[in-house]
Amino acid sequence: MTMLLSILLGTGIPTIRLHHHGRAGRAAARKARRALDRSHMFAFYYGIMADLSPPVALAALAAAPIAKENPDKIGWEAMRIALAGYVIPFIFVYSRP
Repeated sequence: MTMLLSILLGTGIPTIRLHHHGRAGRAAARKARRALDRSHMFAFYYGIMADLSPPVALAALAAAPIAKENPDKIGWEAMRIALAGYVIPFIFVYSRP
């Protein structure tokens, strides 16, 4: 749930604002009994990945004129290539005691 919420809230938001939105994930961390810093970085990471993920995909919108290609096509391809990046925060949160 936090992953989807971070991607949704992170669409088109600058990094500093994402930092403040990521702190909202601390309540979920208390319920899961995980460290607060890990939960914060989990939400922040997915907020940054929102720039890569469609429907907004700001990185794809910036790359489309350079590549002379459709931004949606670039966004979906970028998301497919970075698919492993969506697993990294889960490994970070659940690998430590």
